[in-house]
Amino acid sequence: MRMKLINHKNHNLFGGLMRQTVIVLAVVLAVSGAVGKENKNVNHFPPSVKQALSEARHQAFVALTADHRTRAELIIDQVTKGRLEPQVAASQIDAFLTASETTAVLAAGEKYNAALRSWMQGMPKRSTGTKRPSPDAGLTLLMLGTAIDS
Repeated sequence: MRMKLINHKNHNLFGGLMRQTVIVLAVVLAVSGAVGKENKNVNHFPPSVKQALSEARHQAFVALTADHRTRAELIIDQVTKGRLEPQVAASQIDAFLTASETTAVLAAGEKYNAALRSWMQGMPKRSTGTKRPSPDAGLTLLMLGTAIDS
């Protein structure tokens, strides 16, 4: 004999409670002003960091030859469309960069990271307990190419 875990009465009771919970939650959010307003403090960097990102991106991509820039942009496009894993993409980019391009990309990335560190100085530190690996040029170019300015 099979036992029903939710019978018709319990299902209606549960559905009624859920509807009431949703209504109460909607009222609370509307009264608190959380609905319909954009939170301008979420995921927005100050102008100095946006400027640093824009400059670093420009410096990194200008340092590449036209052919390498096109190849890097195609690989970055594949990552943004979910067709390629970031680590694989970074390795592919690293494979064709010259030594001078690698140096220029890493320097541009370091300028951006310095701006981020400067901005974050007053924030509480949250350590994961693991040391971050040094970025390679492919990963740096990927980060600069996919970072959102706003």
